[in-house]
Amino acid sequence: MKRLAIAAAVILGLGVLGLMCQRVGERGRYAVPYSTYGAGPEGARALFLLAERSGLRPMRWSRDLAGLPERGMLVALGGCESLMARPISRYEKETLEAWIEGGGVLVVAGAHELLWPDLGVHMWRPAGECLPELGIVGALARAEQAGDDAALPPPPDAGASPLAALEEDPLGAIEEELDPDGLPPPRWATPTAPPLAGLGTVPLRRPASIVLGAASGGTTILRLPSGPAGVVVRKGEGAVVALASASPLQNRELDTADGGVLFGRLARELAPEGPVIFDEYHLGVGERRSLTQYLRGVGGGGIALQLLVVVALLLWRSGARFGSPKDEAPPLPAGTASYVSAIGTLFAKSGDAQGAVGLLARHALQRAAEHHHLPSSGADALARHLSDRQKPEEAEAVLKLGAIARSPAADKRNLVARAREIDELVAQATKGKESR
Repeated sequence: MKRLAIAAAVILGLGVLGLMCQRVGERGRYAVPYSTYGAGPEGARALFLLAERSGLRPMRWSRDLAGLPERGMLVALGGCESLMARPISRYEKETLEAWIEGGGVLVVAGAHELLWPDLGVHMWRPAGECLPELGIVGALARAEQAGDDAALPPPPDAGASPLAALEEDPLGAIEEELDPDGLPPPRWATPTAPPLAGLGTVPLRRPASIVLGAASGGTTILRLPSGPAGVVVRKGEGAVVALASASPLQNRELDTADGGVLFGRLARELAPEGPVIFDEYHLGVGERRSLTQYLRGVGGGGIALQLLVVVALLLWRSGARFGSPKDEAPPLPAGTASYVSAIGTLFAKSGDAQGAVGLLARHALQRAAEHHHLPSSGADALARHLSDRQKPEEAEAVLKLGAIARSPAADKRNLVARAREIDELVAQATKGKESR
């Protein structure tokens, strides 16, 4: 019974853990702020779903800005809640400028790092603006900025010291610090021109300062008392839209701050056919391209292939053999050592020494006849043919072989000597070139 209870408790615990992980995954609670993967208050998943329901064909971009779809709308969100994890590179700047000139639309909301003066508009923030002001984190951030020996100025409207509150009630202080409702106060921007004309005032939290280029000819569509909060700059066939803050486009304020209406009007005006591309790469999602991917993206595959062909031709032409060509080995002679050994063993076991000598002599006559291309009709006839061809030594050797073949006088003791004698006579009868 006890084991059954333990097993049930383990199964129940694993089930609860799996359910919690599933819910957290569905919410995207721990995605980075401004990411369309994040379903928490700071994320932008609601904006992605809105674009999807509006037929704008949204897509998430998790690599650098090369290869963007033509005439799309790239949306980059950012701000003090999460600075850019990856700075925009020089190559990306050149690619993005060419993409905008060709009809692309760049919408930057609060991400001041993704705008630069060559676009005709850029944003800036004072140093330390993104440091938290209230709570424990604010106190620690200001202490790090001011130095250990400097006096910490009291935060505005902070009440009691956060460090003292941490000492008195650690859990309560941490819960208060993590409370998502502790937001900086909004600043209200007024729409001044289409496509935002007629929209109510828009609350912006921690807006950046927008600076228009002298010759950009930009249109201010949102204005704060301190200056522009939203501008549209036409550039070639495309446009650049700069919004001072991304807070209206986050999940927590997309509805209450009319962020959905603002985004919908911009999309219908500037990119009615989509696609709407959300930049996740500079928020830290995805991987950097490798050198191979970069070269392939700029058309380096064909050049690399041509270089490989040239290198292969050079190696082929400059290659040299290691030593001179090796001739084929000459074929082995017909009578090998194993054959001779086998014949000798056969004769030794037969016990007929004279028969063995006679057989060797007759075989020797046949070899002499084949060497001179004569019919092996007998030793006397073979000798006459050789004499007619002026080969007296060969004829004499043939006659001696014929004599051995007719009277093979031999016994076991002189069998080897008689075999050597036959070999010498064969060598004498077949010396020189073959006769025709």
